[in-house]
Amino acid sequence: MKIIFNCAYFSFHRQYCENIKKELEKQGHVAIITESQDSCNFNATDIENKYIIEHNDADFTILPDEACKIIGGKGIYINHALLPVLPENHKFNSEHSFYYSQNYKNAIELYSDFLFLPSQEIANIFTKELKINKPIKIVGFPKLDDVIISRKNKKPNNLCNIVYLPTGNWKKTMNSENVIDYNILNNMGNFICNGHPSVDKKNVTSTKLLEIADILITDYSSIGYDAIILNIPTIFIDSIYWKTDSYKSSLICETSRNAGIRVTNMNELIQAIEMYKNNPLFLEDKRIYYGNLLSKYKENSSEIFVKELLKLL
Repeated sequence: MKIIFNCAYFSFHRQYCENIKKELEKQGHVAIITESQDSCNFNATDIENKYIIEHNDADFTILPDEACKIIGGKGIYINHALLPVLPENHKFNSEHSFYYSQNYKNAIELYSDFLFLPSQEIANIFTKELKINKPIKIVGFPKLDDVIISRKNKKPNNLCNIVYLPTGNWKKTMNSENVIDYNILNNMGNFICNGHPSVDKKNVTSTKLLEIADILITDYSSIGYDAIILNIPTIFIDSIYWKTDSYKSSLICETSRNAGIRVTNMNELIQAIEMYKNNPLFLEDKRIYYGNLLSKYKENSSEIFVKELLKLL
């Protein structure tokens, strides 16, 4: 079996594919990840055309983004984040409504033959709310396989690793950086900040930072949901633009935020950090509950993913 992962648009999409690639190669299959336009001298269309010429004999193309096109074989859409997290609110930025727009639905249906998704709760967003009529396989979230194993072997440390991973700064009404006082946070533990991977080209990926995080701070980045699955004490910085009733989804996006401490200002953020430092088990029951709703499988998702691919041959 030959598989192409179309990561032509962003190199950070690779982190959603690498565990699957490793499992495919372990089982003797050919797995190739394309180049990305933000790390080479070609644009995404040129990259896709190059790989179509060279690898159109592929059995499947894995699509981590709705804009990605099929290189060869059937298209498998995996959604590069755990789930759509942007509210439908046309008033402040049309981009925020894209996940529930007709364009998003059309792109997925045009380029995808199957959807491989983490859980039935997330599948419901695509089928019941977006009305996408494509076969779905529930496979867990392969991106986190290695992180789960790594965190099991994580040794206690005296200095609390406080990791801040905000959403992209182009979402100005949703980004939380105007709330953060970096001087204060630097004195509360080992404070680590990474911007959104599409604009922040640091060598350490957000996935790697999840391996060491003792406390995760975010706003509307889907990384917060990754943290819930991993049972990491999580703090969500809420925005006035985040409204439950603006969702067309099953509200899993909104309700699972209650597995973390929700804050709106720096004073509340300080209190939340102190709460977790004093009691890391605070809200653990909710993290476990929502973590199971967000991803059906843990640790072996890549293996399940490949198993489902083989059934489609």
